[in-house]
Amino acid sequence: MNGSKDSLMIGLNMDEAQLGSRMQSCSAAGIVAEQAVVENKLERLKQYTVYLEGLLICTNAELNRLQSLLAARSYEEKQRHAVHEQIMIQQARKAAMGDMLGVVAHKWRQPLSAISLVIQNMKDAWEYGEFDGELLLQASSSVVEQVNLLSRTIDEFRSYLIPPDSADYFNPKQCVKDAVILLSNCFSHFTAIEIQDADLLDDDLQVAGSHYGFQQVMHNLLRNANDAVQEQQHRIGADFAGAITISFQRLDDEIVIRVADNGGGIPESIMERIFDPLFTTKQENEGLGVGLYVSRIIIENSMGGRLWSENDNDGALFFIRLPVVKAERRLT
Repeated sequence: MNGSKDSLMIGLNMDEAQLGSRMQSCSAAGIVAEQAVVENKLERLKQYTVYLEGLLICTNAELNRLQSLLAARSYEEKQRHAVHEQIMIQQARKAAMGDMLGVVAHKWRQPLSAISLVIQNMKDAWEYGEFDGELLLQASSSVVEQVNLLSRTIDEFRSYLIPPDSADYFNPKQCVKDAVILLSNCFSHFTAIEIQDADLLDDDLQVAGSHYGFQQVMHNLLRNANDAVQEQQHRIGADFAGAITISFQRLDDEIVIRVADNGGGIPESIMERIFDPLFTTKQENEGLGVGLYVSRIIIENSMGGRLWSENDNDGALFFIRLPVVKAERRLT
């Protein structure tokens, strides 16, 4: 019995040893298999990382190409827009020059008629033996005065014909007064023009920009105001009294110029479009639709100001806000 029991215990011990050996072998094989799986995953991850890096490089190259293309197209568009603006400005300038030629022709009629009358008086005085030194002096003085008037008219028109090449400093209040005098003959006889200076602005007040450009803006605003007043007069009748008021206001380092009329105002349906290029409410061949568009370009792009419009109870209001240039800056 004891011998059998010992043999059984020896067999069991041998089975346990074999089982332990087998378990160790299986454990080592499992570890090796797991390591192989991990290494395979790492290799695949490495390959995928390399693929992503290559894709990123290609994407960055494409992005750079698109950015370069976008920059080139943006530059082309800016150039095209600048050319378009210049064309619009030239069209507005030609329209203004056409108006100014009418003004010059009107202004020249009176002095030319006066000169013709003086010559005729001198001829009659000579024929009737009444020609003397005193009459010669009077006639000469009158002719010189009329010639000077013709010369001043030409000088005024030159600002429209040959604008300055560069920006300068000028007094906007004086420029407005000159524009009103120059354009006074363009307005209808029932339109009263008033210049208000409630703030008693300093005569030395200056703004930076093109004197010609600002004068062109005032020309556009005043002609539009006059057209609105005339249309209102046609609607209401002869009892209507047209009025255009230009006022100045100083706000810290800025000046605000307001052009108001009693022409009934701008319809709200088109208020947001009046500064668009080629937009006009006038009849065909009466307007190009570039006046207000060019005026905004001049004020906002060239002079660093702002131009906008509103309505009041009587008519339209146009505001120009410009920065004032300090005296010490003008001296530098």
